[in-house]
Amino acid sequence: MKTLELFKKEPLFIDKFKSFKTYRSKVTENDAESFVSALLYGPCMTTLPQAKREEYLEDYKKNILEKLTLPVFFELESGSIALEKIYNLLVMNHLSLKKLIRSPEFIGQHVLYEINLHYLESVVEIINEDHIESILAENFLQYSISKSDGEQIQHELSNCYVETILDVFHETITSLMENAQIPKVDQTKHETFLKKLAKTLYGFFNYVTHETLEDLKKIILQDEIIDIHEFFHLYSELSDYNVFIIDADTMALVMDIDFEQYFDPNKKTSIFLHVAEGVFQPIFVEYSLPTSIVDDYQLFGQETGTSFKTIKAIFDQKHDEFSKEDQPIDDNSDRIETYTELKKAYDRLKEFNQVQELSHYENGIDYEFLSEKKRLTQKLYFFSSSHPLVSFLQNK
Repeated sequence: MKTLELFKKEPLFIDKFKSFKTYRSKVTENDAESFVSALLYGPCMTTLPQAKREEYLEDYKKNILEKLTLPVFFELESGSIALEKIYNLLVMNHLSLKKLIRSPEFIGQHVLYEINLHYLESVVEIINEDHIESILAENFLQYSISKSDGEQIQHELSNCYVETILDVFHETITSLMENAQIPKVDQTKHETFLKKLAKTLYGFFNYVTHETLEDLKKIILQDEIIDIHEFFHLYSELSDYNVFIIDADTMALVMDIDFEQYFDPNKKTSIFLHVAEGVFQPIFVEYSLPTSIVDDYQLFGQETGTSFKTIKAIFDQKHDEFSKEDQPIDDNSDRIETYTELKKAYDRLKEFNQVQELSHYENGIDYEFLSEKKRLTQKLYFFSSSHPLVSFLQNK
């Protein structure tokens, strides 16, 4: 992998903004990790060597996944992500149910999830394996979720699954008994069997749900490419940022994601480009600042970007020294000139700080300064809800 400095930046949105320039940049050779790399691209990454950068990304993903509990998983995209992923694993497990029941891995799980292997195996015997995918596609995958709470969504979907399998099981076994293909069973015994089967099916659904979530976590940790919608909902829900994804072809926000619905004005926004399937690049801006800002910091004996709190403390101390009664400022023209220069520098830095505070920017996290021969550039990686680029994309 190249160091971050070796990837060439390319300009975007030329002539759209006067106060800053917008750029994109490739940041990794590994497409599968480009989403998280683009999301976090900033001083916390650019200042790290490769090994530390990879460790930083790994730790961040682990931190995100610690927040990905079952209720949160069911709330992603109002439950539709969980619904589709659970459906896929349900179909796969049903198509290989006999093999699954006898596998060493499942033997330890059936006790934990209160799954009766005898009742589960009866599903294989009664419901035609060739029909299971269409049955679940029609009755489970098409289910319309009405709840918003994760636990309630999980309850809804588990009921839907259990009722779907029970209905087909009941209809099939009733038909078999009526056609004398199997011995008739007393109605009471039949209903008792269905109740016990229902308990097993609830346990099986919970098992599949758990496995689905664990599979997703493994995919994310192993940097496998997932659907752009899953990327968006996972990280916009669990990260500290709003996620804005720009389509590289249209140069507008990706069409089929409702960014406004999930936009939190109190969060900073990470903006990046969707270049190709599973490939993303970060977007950042650069401000050319007055060269005097560098001198202003130096006048206070501080490095560029020092907190305004420190600058204010120094100025207050200097002001007190200049204002002593036995040494009035207006008695000495040199002292007046020195104080005036210091006060002007203080006012410029105060104004500069107000811009930063207004936008909730923090040096070393959201932006960094690039200084060369008193030419000062502020490189901004994350954006407040009031930043012009955010407003531009929301209205584009």
